[in-house]
Amino acid sequence: MITELINQFANNQFLTAGVGTTIAASLLYVIKSLPMQLFNQIKNMITSELRVVSYRHDYESINAFLLTIRNDMFSRNYSIGNDNTKLISGYGRSVAFFKGKLIIYEKSRIDSQGVSMDNLVLRFYTRKKEVIQDFLIAAENNVDKDKIKIFRNHHGGWNELTNSLRSRDISTVFVNNHIKEELVSSIEKFIDSESYYVRHGIPYKFCAILSGIPGTGKSSLAFALASHFKKKVYYISSLSNIDNQFETVSEDSIVFIEDVDCLNSVKRDNEYPGIGESEEKDIPLAALDKMNFHSMLNSLDGVLVPHGLIVIMTTNYLENLDKALTRKGRVDKIVSIDPLNEETMHDMVRHFYPTMDVKLFNDYNNFTYHCNLTGAEIQSILMEEENVVGALGKIYQGKSKTGD
Repeated sequence: MITELINQFANNQFLTAGVGTTIAASLLYVIKSLPMQLFNQIKNMITSELRVVSYRHDYESINAFLLTIRNDMFSRNYSIGNDNTKLISGYGRSVAFFKGKLIIYEKSRIDSQGVSMDNLVLRFYTRKKEVIQDFLIAAENNVDKDKIKIFRNHHGGWNELTNSLRSRDISTVFVNNHIKEELVSSIEKFIDSESYYVRHGIPYKFCAILSGIPGTGKSSLAFALASHFKKKVYYISSLSNIDNQFETVSEDSIVFIEDVDCLNSVKRDNEYPGIGESEEKDIPLAALDKMNFHSMLNSLDGVLVPHGLIVIMTTNYLENLDKALTRKGRVDKIVSIDPLNEETMHDMVRHFYPTMDVKLFNDYNNFTYHCNLTGAEIQSILMEEENVVGALGKIYQGKSKTGD
């Protein structure tokens, strides 16, 4: 690799910057004559190495940033990102420059304990760690700030989804207003109370369960809260290795477990339908579920709880969850997300028809709003109807208080 680089250096006007090819060739001759051990020692004295594997939460941002500073005179290898639309730096060796410092990096595929993952090795031609720290900050800042960074666990490591969701203003999520105010206030109080938790020896974590029928906006609210508090989202869809998943999340994040009632381990009284054999050391599936459930409980309030952890879980059937999960102290807040009340329904209609005359609502004073429509159902009506009168007619179902 070094021989190849110096050959390029000797033959490239951009890099030599006026240094004669005779000097470069002489340098190559001297380096070739050095014993490899001595050469490696000299190399280590003048360079710094950074290794990043794909299960790290910052791997995708570093990989994408390298493509923006890479010198394509030496490398044009590309890979396709996780969303199948964006190009990222490909496998093999490449050359980049950051703040005038040379970076030679290699991307490869490695296997570790049967798990295949990407591996990045970056060699900075400087001994100043501040340059590497600035590089990491620049890679983080290169991420689209209008998106929520979402990570999903894959083979024991976190992969950032390159098709992460756009940040969403919490005002565009329509759940009954007191619910949003209550959740925002609770999380703000938690963030501002770190010293209180530490002083009283209480694990510094906050866990909420959002319960409600499908379509009430539970998941949308969770992601809007992440946007509001500028948090990353770690999406957990399996309790396998749950303790490791919790331990490796970053502090400025929310752990999101969607439809937790669909996970066998957390069902009431640990009743396991369809017991079979697991793939892990022939442990019966029910026993493995119990082990995972125990690890989840410890991750929420035991010795494994990460400092500053925020967890939001959603469920369609709160009554199906094991009481060990929902008890006080383990879960800080259980919030019922109901179909929209009339006030919030009006807010949603005005959002879709911003130029409407609000006095139009008075025409429906004699109509009963049954409060049985979810936000998803009302949104569907508003998107289908061309005018607000037709939409309100469907929402109110044409039923009057007087029976007319």
